[in-house]
Amino acid sequence: MPPVGRSAEESKEWFLCCTTSFFAEVLFDPPVTRTDDEKEQRRRLALKNLKDFLRPILERGVGKESYEGGVDAVFEALQNPVINKQVRSSMAEKCAWC
Repeated sequence: MPPVGRSAEESKEWFLCCTTSFFAEVLFDPPVTRTDDEKEQRRRLALKNLKDFLRPILERGVGKESYEGGVDAVFEALQNPVINKQVRSSMAEKCAWC
């Protein structure tokens, strides 16, 4: 069953786009040196995209205020290198079995 507010096709496209982009960047692109301003812009864009994607799924269930604070907390937790590394490893492992 697709997430609330999204068709199965939209969810599939989003997932494929994210995983393809992630693996292409990690495996094939050379490291990029970014300025602090570029990093901050990229961080803000990533948070906005995460909120936009999850909004139709979660906001109705938890309310706008809880939703905003919850997504911010999860996003900040994922900025922790240890947590981020674990998430990447789990994603790679799951994708390897697909």
